[in-house]
Amino acid sequence: MYNTDSSLLERFKNKIQTEANNNDPKPLVYLTRNKTPITSQKYWEKQLITSTIGTRSSIAARRPVGSLLADMIFTSQIVGGNAIIKKAVPTLNINDMVWQTVTTLVNISELSLMFDGIMKLVEGKVETYTVGELPTVFYVTTSGSLVGLDLDTDTTFTISDDAVNIASVRGLYSEAIGLDDGIWCFYTNTAGELWEARVFENEVIELTQITMKPTGVTSWLDIWAGRTFDYRIVLQIKGNDGKVYTLLSASRPSGFGVGIEYVKFSSITATGKIGLIPPYLISAENVGV
Repeated sequence: MYNTDSSLLERFKNKIQTEANNNDPKPLVYLTRNKTPITSQKYWEKQLITSTIGTRSSIAARRPVGSLLADMIFTSQIVGGNAIIKKAVPTLNINDMVWQTVTTLVNISELSLMFDGIMKLVEGKVETYTVGELPTVFYVTTSGSLVGLDLDTDTTFTISDDAVNIASVRGLYSEAIGLDDGIWCFYTNTAGELWEARVFENEVIELTQITMKPTGVTSWLDIWAGRTFDYRIVLQIKGNDGKVYTLLSASRPSGFGVGIEYVKFSSITATGKIGLIPPYLISAENVGV
């Protein structure tokens, strides 16, 4: 609980109506913070998983179909060239989470954990669920090879022989039109080039270089990948000019079919001349969209 600044009452004391003049004293007051909680560690919940300082880390949450919340959290950290992957069941008090080692990968310089998954329309909202018990690990060996490891099946596949920094994100999914982008793995190489690999069922389906660069940037130094609220892929990449740039994928319009299963009609009423079909339809009414 936070105390209201005394200046707030002082400011409105002559404007608030009271019962003395037969008015109901219910002032409408909006209290807001000037900063969101994430900007201050005062509002963070933290747990020390290990006191060993690592070089790179990644995290992934497992959320099976129908689950309201994540039922397992996976973390990884590279320490002395070894990637230690751990898991824990989420608890109300984060300090009660108990971490268990899943596996350790040796001679690793970079990694990214990512679950495969699907999207479903649940009560009018698009929910993203994960598939599988364990995530896929994308990692770079100390020799520079980019490898994918499906921990569920213990299947490995090579994406590139020249990689430095990597990031991964689950792509778009639409059951209605059979659209499944799989997992996108983005990486930079020793030449500072940016590449994207589309991975579907542990196979590299597409491998494309992203050549777009802002003025003044000749190579990329680091990368992060995520997905926006409207399902676009977003990259935050650091250029050799020291600046961080945001790169967004093109938005797929509903006409393409992506929005078919994400728009729900409870009822549709159409009227027109008997025996005629569109474009001679007189009127159409959508109800309960």
